[in-house]
Amino acid sequence: MPEPDPSTTSSISEEVKTWTMLFITVVFVILYALTVVDVIKASNAVQNLQPIVFVIVGYFFGRLPAAKVENSLKEQIVVQSNAAAAARQSEKVAATEREMLEEKVKNARIALDTIALESSVNGSNNAAAIRILSS
Repeated sequence: MPEPDPSTTSSISEEVKTWTMLFITVVFVILYALTVVDVIKASNAVQNLQPIVFVIVGYFFGRLPAAKVENSLKEQIVVQSNAAAAARQSEKVAATEREMLEEKVKNARIALDTIALESSVNGSNNAAAIRILSS
C-alpha cells in the first residue's frame, strides 16, 4: 500500500486543527455570551470563562494567521531553492557546452594550421587565405 504524501497529511492535520480551534472558540464564546446576558444564571461562571475565552480568541486571531503566513513563506523558500537549483544546473550545462565549443575551435585551428603548412610546402596559392582564416 503506498504511503500518503507528508504534505497532504500535514495540510489535513492543519485543517483539522483549525476547525477544532474554531469549534472550541465558538462554544466558549456562546457560553460566555449566554452567561453575560443572564440566560445561564452563574456569575461565577462568567469570571471563570472570561480568561479562557480571551486566551482562545487571542490564539485564534494571533497564532493561526501567523501559522498560515509561516507556511506560505516556507513554500516560497522551496520555490526559490528549486529555482536556484535549476539555475545552477543550467550554468553547469552552459559551461560544459562552452568547453566543448572551445575544444572544437581549437581543433579547427589546428586543422587549418596543418592545411596551411601543407599548402605552403606544396606551393599552393591558398596558403595566405588559410593563414587569415586560422588567426
